[in-house]
Amino acid sequence: MSDWGNSYEYIVDGASGLTPSGDPFALVVGPCSTGEVGKIYYIGKNSDLKVFGNGKLVDRLKDALSRSSDDAVFVVVPSNPDVAGSKSSVTHTGTGEATYNLVGNPLCDAEVVIEIVSGGRLNEATAKISIDGGDTFGEVFTITTNGEVQIVDTGVKIVFSESSNPANSFVEKDTYSFTLSGAKSSLTAIMNAIETGLEKVAPEFVYVAQDTDNVFWAAFGAKADELFDNHRPTLFVSEARILGENETLDDFVSYLLTQKQSFAHRWVHIVAGFGEVVSKDAKTRNFSGLLLGDLSKARVNQSIGFIDFSFSNIKLPAGWNDAIGKTLNDAGYIVMRQYAGEKVLRWANGRSMADDSSDYRWFEVSRTVHKAIRLIRKTCLKHLHTSLDKAMLEYIKADLVKTLNTMKKAVPKELDNFEIVIPKDQDIVNNGLTIQYTLYGLPIVRKISSFVSFKYSNPTA
Repeated sequence: MSDWGNSYEYIVDGASGLTPSGDPFALVVGPCSTGEVGKIYYIGKNSDLKVFGNGKLVDRLKDALSRSSDDAVFVVVPSNPDVAGSKSSVTHTGTGEATYNLVGNPLCDAEVVIEIVSGGRLNEATAKISIDGGDTFGEVFTITTNGEVQIVDTGVKIVFSESSNPANSFVEKDTYSFTLSGAKSSLTAIMNAIETGLEKVAPEFVYVAQDTDNVFWAAFGAKADELFDNHRPTLFVSEARILGENETLDDFVSYLLTQKQSFAHRWVHIVAGFGEVVSKDAKTRNFSGLLLGDLSKARVNQSIGFIDFSFSNIKLPAGWNDAIGKTLNDAGYIVMRQYAGEKVLRWANGRSMADDSSDYRWFEVSRTVHKAIRLIRKTCLKHLHTSLDKAMLEYIKADLVKTLNTMKKAVPKELDNFEIVIPKDQDIVNNGLTIQYTLYGLPIVRKISSFVSFKYSNPTA
């Protein structure tokens, strides 16, 4: 070595503890009326959803954004609404003699109430329309000569015809009520949208914004397994259908229990909780969109049943009780509950559809492990094809320790501790390097037992 020395400077990069920026939080797919099928949209807290028109996708996104973190990014891919919507029969309350016919293909869910404000014949009677079951109404309008009343943005209209005595066609305070269920997407359409999104991003969640059944869930589970095998751990979230017309809650529970009997998967989460979201479009719907918003705010190891995720603006359906919620939650569904003494509602917990013997029955376990896997993989890829001696082996282990320390040293903690073991006497040349990890999570308090005794004090003691 020459004595002709100098002072040398080197940049040591990667020591600050910063974790690499990741992909968007969630891929969202579902049917809507005007969004371009198969196109990728990036949506955040303040995005304008008008581009999607109406439909199940829009309703769920509104709920998600109302609860989401400010920096959450949703990648949205509209799916083909290839399954026609449905409409109930019209229920007329009152004495008006007009006849009516409901026509069109529903684009979105709605609980429509048309109330007659002033009676009379066509081009004379006035009315107002609610799409949230009568909670709020639009402006008063005159029913025109052709009798057509458009239910704006729903794809449906009701056509009235005068009675033989035109002056008695419409009577003040009469109502005409019906329910619309918007178009849905078939399993093929949903999976096509998912594949389109996954070609561009590797999200933590895939969220399907429509009601699905166990045939869909099996496809989601198979896709989750495929993604995991391809080093892309992903959780799937969707929803069960809500209570059907003329269906009792007991029948609804029986249906969901039957659906679950033939399905189990640790990385599929299905929301069964539904009711009314108190807002300007307070129609009854599944709460899965609200769940997605809350997940965007929750730490990976945080239970969504925590009080920070409580609700004061939702109503459970009439007749829903603790026994129903417990039965469905025990079966693997996600539901809301109200604890005695509290006015707010909370998520019962973040159950998955896993078997009861699985360690991955809750979001917080899967999310923590999935995050660790993603971080570990990025670190391991840096050392692939390296020349290995004892010093390099120790360096790799130290690099992995630093990687997992980002979760251990997070504030609040995401891991309580971890162990990394490199088994001795490996045949590295033929089999590669094996490294074993044990992650120690922070336990979630799911039950608190308080034992209270009462005794009288003795003033003579």
